[in-house]
Amino acid sequence: MVTYQFEITSLQLEISESQKIITIEVAKSPIKPVFALDRAFKRVGKTNQRLTSSEIRELARYGVAYCYSAQIVKGATIDDISSSSVSNFVEHAKGRRGLAIEVHDMNEFLTKMGLINQDGVTIAAILLFGKDPERFIAQSEVRCGRFKGTEPLEFEDFDVIGGDLITQVDDLMSSIKKNLKMEVNIGDKPERMERWEYPLPAIREGVINAICHRDYGETSNVQVRIFDDRLEIWSPGKLPPGISVDKLRREHESIPPNPLIARPFFLSGYIENWGTGTNRIIRECAEYGLPEPEFRETGTSFVINFRKDILSEEYLKHIGLNADQVKAVMHLKVNKKLTNGGIRN
Repeated sequence: MVTYQFEITSLQLEISESQKIITIEVAKSPIKPVFALDRAFKRVGKTNQRLTSSEIRELARYGVAYCYSAQIVKGATIDDISSSSVSNFVEHAKGRRGLAIEVHDMNEFLTKMGLINQDGVTIAAILLFGKDPERFIAQSEVRCGRFKGTEPLEFEDFDVIGGDLITQVDDLMSSIKKNLKMEVNIGDKPERMERWEYPLPAIREGVINAICHRDYGETSNVQVRIFDDRLEIWSPGKLPPGISVDKLRREHESIPPNPLIARPFFLSGYIENWGTGTNRIIRECAEYGLPEPEFRETGTSFVINFRKDILSEEYLKHIGLNADQVKAVMHLKVNKKLTNGGIRN
């Protein structure tokens, strides 16, 4: 059973001739469902409707994921926190968000951020500012693999990246870039124009989302899989309740699964907390002339699939073309014209 200590924001007593009414207001709980008299409800329009058993299970799963990053790390102390990482974060947040704060006492700062308390150091604190996070949370490592061909069978390159989450973003991007091709076009302008196989801002957005929003209660790692025809970002965990794969393609609310991690990422300027990350990814790919990326859930992970070329055999099969149709499109792509003889051959 996941429990949460509620913060009472208002308490009022109204007395009439016939009765006394106590009105209590509490802060919105990040952990759901919330039960009253052994029942849980949702608001639909102007009515309160009782949650079904499946809705309760789904919300409870999300609540457990939220609690994981707030759990105390057994054996960890404040000495396992890197003071330089905290200082670098604060300076970065000042520049990106105008954060008006000075760190005279690291314990006080981390307490205000909700990252440590009287019971000890939280998982979120170790992930964000730990000297050696993978010592306590092995699944915090991220992995980048370049495969030969279009199947995850034979590695051409493989990196395992540790360290705190904020540092991981840049380190993972460096690993990705060394496994991507880049063209340099020198035109009339004095500066050279670099074009990578994929739009780097979109890839970076996907990497940040994977590292920040993954379910750290799962034992698998964030993975970037690079193939000849596509790049995939795998993030352990499921989408939050109320967010579907289809919803990611349009305007939607922000529901960060790891609030204790998301807030520092926001203060650092890595995320915006507006639910616009996936929309930016789609826009970047469109402006780059690439197909819209595919978002999908596997049951245990959320995956973003960036495709290099919309006229690849795998993608054409993915959108439902049969073998003859794929053959015709590929013939047209290579020969720039379509003939009966070409298709038959």
